[in-house]
Order: sequence, then C-alpha cells, then structure tokens
Amino acid sequence: MRKLLLFACLAGLAIAPGTALGQISVGGQVVLSEDFDFGVGGRLTWQGTPVGTPVAVIGSFDTYFPKTDPGVSIDYWEFNVNLAYVAAMTPELSGYVGGGLNYADISISGVPGGNRSGAEIGFNVMGGLRYRKDIFVPFAEGKFTFEGGEQWVLTLGVDIIVGSLD
Repeated sequence: MRKLLLFACLAGLAIAPGTALGQISVGGQVVLSEDFDFGVGGRLTWQGTPVGTPVAVIGSFDTYFPKTDPGVSIDYWEFNVNLAYVAAMTPELSGYVGGGLNYADISISGVPGGNRSGAEIGFNVMGGLRYRKDIFVPFAEGKFTFEGGEQWVLTLGVDIIVGSLD
C-alpha cells in the first residue's frame, strides 16, 4: 500500500504543471504488447518549454485483453507517468524520448492452485513520434518496462489539444 501511495504522489507531482507554460492534450490509444496482446487506453499530456527545455509529461492508463486458455481469465491494466524530451523535426513532426514510472496490476483466475493477483511498480524507457495537424496529434510510441510489468509495448493513438497554460 505504501508503494501505491508513493507512486500516486510522484504521479501527481509529475502531472501538475505548476506555473510553467504549455499545452494540455487528451487522447485515446491502442496498445500492442509482447505479453498481454492487445489493449486500449487513454492519455493526458502536458507539453511545455520551462527553463528553455522542451519537455512533455505523459500520463496514460491502459487495460489489456490477453488471449487465454478456455476457463482462464486474466485481467491486466497499467498506469504510466513519463517525462519526455521533445525535439521538433519539422513544424508538424516531432520526436521524443524519455522515461518514467509504471504501475501494473494483474488478476488471474481459473488456474490450478487457485486465483492469483498482484501489483508491481516498474520503470519505463520510451520514445515516439508526434504529427501535429491543427488540434489533432496522431502519435506512435515504443516503450519497454522493466522491474515491474516487464514487457515491450507499441502504442498508436491520437491526442486532441484541449487547452493552453499561458
């Protein structure tokens, strides 16, 4: 429980933009993972330029739909908070790299030996591309999580710019 509380506090500090200027966007995404197949989720992104360094804070929640044997049920979801360095390549296209925290939760039922569940905190290393066209920002992202819900994940989605902190 203390790990969850610590993670929630760090996530809140990372997402809270304070007095820095920037943009807020929300979006939906499809995730393809090495271990849990297909999932869907949402994200909240704050992108700004405090202290002259282009950064983005990306928070996401994904729930997965893994393939299982008949009679077996697996529920898996994760919450991520990442800090990314953003580099513009053209006025519309930018790339980003970064890392952050991952909270993964799993429940398995219908297996010999009884039901199992657990949660872990891990670390992400990620990078991606964003293409801004008006308020719509399609993106593609690759992420590896270690020490927690350890897996490779490919994310495709669209953010919508909903506001500015000027």
